[in-house]
Amino acid sequence: MENPEDRSARTLRAVSDIGQTMVSDADYEQVLAALIEKVCGLLDAESGGFMLYEPAAGELQLQRPAFGLDDDDDRIDIYRVPLSAGGNAVTVFLTGQPYFTNDAPSDPRCIQRYIELFDVERFVTVRLQVQDRPIGVFHAMNRRDGDFTVDDQDLLQLVAPQLAVMIQAAAMLRSLRKHERELERLIQMHNSLIEMTIRGHDLTDLAKRLAELIQLDVVVCEAGGQPMVATGARRRLPAEVAALLRRATEGPVTQHQTQRVGLDQGGDAVVTRITAGGESVGAIVVLCDGDIAPETIRTIEQATLVMAITIVKQREVAEVERRLRADALEHLLVASTTIEEAGLLRRLGIEAGAPFRMAEIVVTGAASQRQTAIDTDFQRLHRLVSGLLRREWPGAVAVTRSSTVTLVLPASPATAGDARRRLERVLED
Repeated sequence: MENPEDRSARTLRAVSDIGQTMVSDADYEQVLAALIEKVCGLLDAESGGFMLYEPAAGELQLQRPAFGLDDDDDRIDIYRVPLSAGGNAVTVFLTGQPYFTNDAPSDPRCIQRYIELFDVERFVTVRLQVQDRPIGVFHAMNRRDGDFTVDDQDLLQLVAPQLAVMIQAAAMLRSLRKHERELERLIQMHNSLIEMTIRGHDLTDLAKRLAELIQLDVVVCEAGGQPMVATGARRRLPAEVAALLRRATEGPVTQHQTQRVGLDQGGDAVVTRITAGGESVGAIVVLCDGDIAPETIRTIEQATLVMAITIVKQREVAEVERRLRADALEHLLVASTTIEEAGLLRRLGIEAGAPFRMAEIVVTGAASQRQTAIDTDFQRLHRLVSGLLRREWPGAVAVTRSSTVTLVLPASPATAGDARRRLERVLED
């Protein structure tokens, strides 16, 4: 046992040394390393380590750095103890009573696989708590000269509150810095997409850029769930994603929280609704072979703001184009001269003299609907059919008029029957 004067001097030195550890200018692991070094110096211990409680996992987890091991040493990740497992660390954490032993391999209180894992002979453990809230424990391991004593335990117990406060401060600073980096990344990503929008890039370019930023497949869908743009090979969404997409886009427009689903074949998918002017205009679907990280979801949510602008702009352009083509088709049907006919055909994207066929899709039941609903439905139908034709029948044009969709189709040497069957296959897609 130390005499009172030596013990008092040692205590003052311990409190002073621990209190001089700087948190503000160091990262989390640097703070832990500095505290471990100072505590081990005070106790003449070979090494030490912090175990902090992780509520989500319900376990104590060893933090890096620890026990003089390299940061990439797998043993650090192995030392995780659920509160239900018992053992020394859990007992100290739950009871608040410090504990030391100089014969760890024979101590029944210890979980022996961890004693063997770290080659522990002696240790002293104290609880860390902040304002009566336990946050973890600290282990000092293997005294260099002789055994641990009650004085060592009392000294470590004395500085434990300081250790706890500094660890919590370092953790909070780490979290703040992480959020700052995340905010900077979101701003840079948002600015990148906004700049592309200003320069006139379309939805395909934006989707590709988003896919590059998050390194995942991106599918941008219509409000009805039909894919408009896909950066990966999959244009057909898995069944569980299609169902989630319908639920996400059919609810009230004020409810556009990102939704997640696990895929039957493994992996993860999220759906984020795109809204503009109180209307659902589409959704972003992201597919991943593993789990999608929270920061990736935040990036996707930011992207919906830019996607909304682009979708609305493209819709406005498409609507003007649709009206112009409908007008051209009306005049084509009553054109009186070949010159007039040639000009109208060019407005429809067909060179004069080039063979073409026309087909008409009649939409039944439109007469019973309100005019506003009819206009909205036909705009959506026009976008859908136009998208299919662009992909499956290059050069074809869709024109919506009244309750019909007229298709102007570049003709091939095939018969009318062949053209009809090809069109049916396209529309069944």
